[in-house]
Amino acid sequence: MFNFAVSRESLLSGFQWFFFIFCNTVVVPPTLLSAFQLPQSSLLTLTQYAFLATALACFAQAFCGHRRAIMEGP
Repeated sequence: MFNFAVSRESLLSGFQWFFFIFCNTVVVPPTLLSAFQLPQSSLLTLTQYAFLATALACFAQAFCGHRRAIMEGP
């Protein structure tokens, strides 16, 4: 059904995108906390939702969309 050929170039590119998306996802919740003056207790919840939204968007794009890992979450 799916033909996944993994080359060295695509593997390295995947790791590069993983770290880029990971770092951008980690930065968003503390920024929202300070911008909207939210309580510190909501940091964990915002971080969890940020990772969940980013993961779901990446999976949807990888299997149904353009098949590229582009950050489309928060």
